[in-house]
Amino acid sequence: MHERALSQSADGCINTQTPNSQIEMIMTRWNVAVSDETDQALRVFLASRGGGRKGDLSRFIEESVRARMLELSAEEAKRANADIAEQDIASMVAEALAWAKR
Repeated sequence: MHERALSQSADGCINTQTPNSQIEMIMTRWNVAVSDETDQALRVFLASRGGGRKGDLSRFIEESVRARMLELSAEEAKRANADIAEQDIASMVAEALAWAKR
């Protein structure tokens, strides 16, 4: 039996790492309800782009959830920094980039 190290990423996914550095993703099953109209529209959308294979719906949902979380986080950051002058933000970005390049 292989030893595994468990970790949880910020997005809630649980990752396992085996000694040979293979990373496996443990998936969580969701049970969600959407309108029939949304279901059919999404399935037609996926099929029109060559989708419809096993896992396409799950991948689409996961990508959509991640994109929406990023969008909401960006909006929140913009609101939180609305009072900071553009020049000050540019200065902070430059400082962070200089630190990262060290």
